[in-house]
Amino acid sequence: MKELFRRRVGVAGALVALLTIAVLAGATSVRAGDISFNVSVSDTPDPVAWTPVGAANANLVAYPIVVENRGPSNATHVDVHLPSPQVCTFSPAAPASATACTKDAPAVYATLDSILLAVGSGSPSDITSSCADEGTGGKVCSLGTVRADATMTVTGIYQTPAVGAGLTFTPSVTAKDGAVQTSAQHAFTDQNPEADGAGEWTTLGRTADQNGTYVKPNTGATITTDPNDNPNGAASPSNKHVSNVTINGGSNGKGVGALIRELTPASGDPGCGATTCFPLGQLVRVNVGNGASFDPHLGLFFRVDALVTGGIASTKVRLWHEGFRVLNCPWTATGDPFGSCISGYVKFSDKDAGLLVDAPANGDWRFS
Repeated sequence: MKELFRRRVGVAGALVALLTIAVLAGATSVRAGDISFNVSVSDTPDPVAWTPVGAANANLVAYPIVVENRGPSNATHVDVHLPSPQVCTFSPAAPASATACTKDAPAVYATLDSILLAVGSGSPSDITSSCADEGTGGKVCSLGTVRADATMTVTGIYQTPAVGAGLTFTPSVTAKDGAVQTSAQHAFTDQNPEADGAGEWTTLGRTADQNGTYVKPNTGATITTDPNDNPNGAASPSNKHVSNVTINGGSNGKGVGALIRELTPASGDPGCGATTCFPLGQLVRVNVGNGASFDPHLGLFFRVDALVTGGIASTKVRLWHEGFRVLNCPWTATGDPFGSCISGYVKFSDKDAGLLVDAPANGDWRFS
């Protein structure tokens, strides 16, 4: 969701023009004197898992702040202010509303990991060391002069806390002739809303069916739905699927948010060609990056409990991607038009089914 606000300020009397919004992904535009700024902020991934105390690997969330000078003049003394994202609690009546998110007291914050800068469509570089401290754990980064028609992206990357229902993040951008402020509302995952019956925002953490984190540029990672964060974890009668997505650092030049979810299909879901996917359990939704294809490809692994498959051999389980049958590698035009293929099968002593998939694209995966 994006909202756009505009204000025009005369050159002679203008000292500061300040605009504030609170949205999931926001944008503001302000004109002061002879510069026109457009600033937007988003969050990735959303939702994201918290980081348990003592966890070996931190979960990260990134906030890209895009600063565009639409001219006609250069903007000078441009600073980007990044306050620490603060834990907040949503109203059960409106859990997705930014205005219903109340900052927790005493305050709890996410921890800064790094700050990246990208000029135009270029590759990002780490500028953390050149940014100064500001406020409680916050930073201010000077961009100097932003030329007319130029765009810069400052991305704040933070380690998620171990507590809290959500994060609220309100950066601001100031220049010689004006200021723009915007905010992004970031929601954590719930742990198990069905168990407590009290709504989506009453418990913390990630579920056994969902995990999400940000993967920094030029690095690889494996994200798993296994509740113990073990990519080799076993499925069970209470956790019928374990799903992994592996990102190759060679296809992650700019950093990506990664979210993997195991969902219950609607009754009669025709996601497996002309047939339904029952009784083979959940669909798996993979969202990595902005939807573009990956080269090297994503590596997927699906383990399905024997109680779901009836104990049939892994080779007998049919896999579908966005309604198209996924065939064995090497890929041919008769298979998934998105280019995915099954690269291998895993046989387990407990008769669980295991499928390895070479996937250049995101999407929904189903079993029949």
